[in-house]
Amino acid sequence: MYDGLENAVDKILEIPKYDYLVICVDADEEPVEERVQYIYNVIRQQGIDLGETKIEIIVQNRCIETWLLGNKKMFDSRQPLEQPLSHYVNYYDVSRNNPEEMGKYEMRNHADFHHEYLREIFRSKNTTYSKRFPKDAKEKYFFDELQKRIRDEPEDLKTFQSFLAFCEKVRNIMIQRAEE
Repeated sequence: MYDGLENAVDKILEIPKYDYLVICVDADEEPVEERVQYIYNVIRQQGIDLGETKIEIIVQNRCIETWLLGNKKMFDSRQPLEQPLSHYVNYYDVSRNNPEEMGKYEMRNHADFHHEYLREIFRSKNTTYSKRFPKDAKEKYFFDELQKRIRDEPEDLKTFQSFLAFCEKVRNIMIQRAEE
């Protein structure tokens, strides 16, 4: 984050035409609020002043794979499941429960487990997922299903909802500017 933040600040100060500096990070093992506060503390300690540019912090609780686990169409726990996916579902069924509240099973941390759970769901559909090659997870229909999840279950994926609210805010700004 530090290198990226320093480069972004330099760019904004060099060309002050940006409305927002968006910092998007994983919560990892921390509560979302603590991660946000930590970033604001770093900004304050480094004396970063962006003038008119606002700072928006997007925290993925726990990681991007946690959000992606919210796609109910990709996964139905009622289908026959092989191991280790069957163990994961017995531990926590993401098709019925909020992925952001899922633990870390027997893994080193939440992100490792959430990533592995998602990979197993993709494998059960005879496809693959990786951070580098997300395949179906990068498609519009996949994103549409995540939006459907939060419409149908508004208590789920709260940090994803925050991300979408920010996107809508930027969209409205762009529409307003186009109309001027």
